[in-house]
Amino acid sequence: MAASVALACLGVIAALVGQVIGSLRAWVAAIALGLLGVAPVGVGAWFGSIWTGVVGLSGGNGRGLHSALEGWLGHDAGLSLVLVGALVLLGVLAVALASVPRLLDRLRGDELLRQARRREAAAFAAAAGELAGASAAYREVPSMGRGLRAVVGGPRVLSMLVRDGVGALRTPQRTVFGLVGVVAAALLLGLAVSPSAVAALAALGGSILMFLALAPFTEGFRHAADAAAGAAVFGTPTGEQFLLHAAFPLVVVVLVVGVTLLVSGGGGGAAPLLASLAMVAVRAYEAGRGHLPPLLLTPMPSEVGDVSVLARLVWQLDSVIISGLLGLAATMLWAVGLPVVSIVLLVAGALVLALATRSRLRHLRG
Repeated sequence: MAASVALACLGVIAALVGQVIGSLRAWVAAIALGLLGVAPVGVGAWFGSIWTGVVGLSGGNGRGLHSALEGWLGHDAGLSLVLVGALVLLGVLAVALASVPRLLDRLRGDELLRQARRREAAAFAAAAGELAGASAAYREVPSMGRGLRAVVGGPRVLSMLVRDGVGALRTPQRTVFGLVGVVAAALLLGLAVSPSAVAALAALGGSILMFLALAPFTEGFRHAADAAAGAAVFGTPTGEQFLLHAAFPLVVVVLVVGVTLLVSGGGGGAAPLLASLAMVAVRAYEAGRGHLPPLLLTPMPSEVGDVSVLARLVWQLDSVIISGLLGLAATMLWAVGLPVVSIVLLVAGALVLALATRSRLRHLRG
C-alpha cells in the first residue's frame, strides 16, 4: 500500500515536472518512463512479481489475501524484495516532494494564464453542450514544418493531398497518435473473423477507434465546413472541396490499414479495410455538425424527468454511434459469409452519410 501511494504521488509530481520542462522534453521523459515501466527490471516488473507471488501463494483455494500475505512474508527473500522496493520508492518520493516548491517557482505566469483561459473556454463550451468546442481548446497547435511548402501546382487532387499532408506534419503529436490508433483499430477489426460475441466487441471497438484515430487526417473536412458557412472565397463548390480533402485520409487508410493487415496475416479478409474507408465518410459527416440546435435546449418533461439531456447527448455522439454500428454490421456480415451484402451496406451507408452531410452544410449556410 505504501509503495502504491508513493507511485501515485510520483505520477502527480511527474505531471508538474512535465509542465515545467516543456512539451518536447516532457514527451521524451514520458517515453523513457514508459519503457522503464515495461522493462524486466522496471517498477512494473517489480509490482508484477509481487502480485504473482501473492496469487500463487493463495492457490486459488479461497485462503484469502491475509493468509497469502502471511505465507509471502514468511519468505525472507520475498520480504526483502517488498521492503527494499517500497523503501526505494518512498525515498524517491521524499526527494521529489522536496523539489516541489522549486518546481512551482519555475512555473511561468503567462503559461499559467494561458492554461487558465483555455480551461475556462473548454468549461464554457462543455456547459453550452459544445463538446467539439471544448476539445478544440486543447487541440495541438502547429509546432514544426513551418518551412514546408503547402501550396503546390499540378492537378487539384495532388495539390490538396500535399496540402493536407503538410498540415498533418505540422502537428506531429496528433499525427503519431492517429497512426497508432489506426493500426490498433485495424488489428481489432482483423479479429472479427467469426460470428461471436468477442468478434462483435472487437469490430465495435475497432470501428469507433478508427473513427477517432482519423481525426488528425481529416482536418480538411473541418476547413471545408468552415468555408461553407462563410463567404465563398475559394471559388470551389463545397462538395468538391470535401471530395478533394477526402484524398488524404483515404490514402492513409489504404496504406496503413493495408500494411497492418498484411503484416498481421490479413484476418477478416477485406472487411477491415472497407470498414475503415467507410469511417472517412463518417468523419465528413462529423465535420458538418455545426452548433447545438436551440430546439434541443427545450425541456422535454416525461415520467422519469427531463430527457432533453439524452437528446443532446445523442446529438453529440451520433457520429460515434453511427461509426460503431456501421463497422459492426459490415464486419459481421462479412464474417458470416455475406461479403456482397457487406459491401452494399458500406456503399449505401457512405451515400446516406454524404446526403446527410450535404443537408448539414445547407443548414450551416442558412
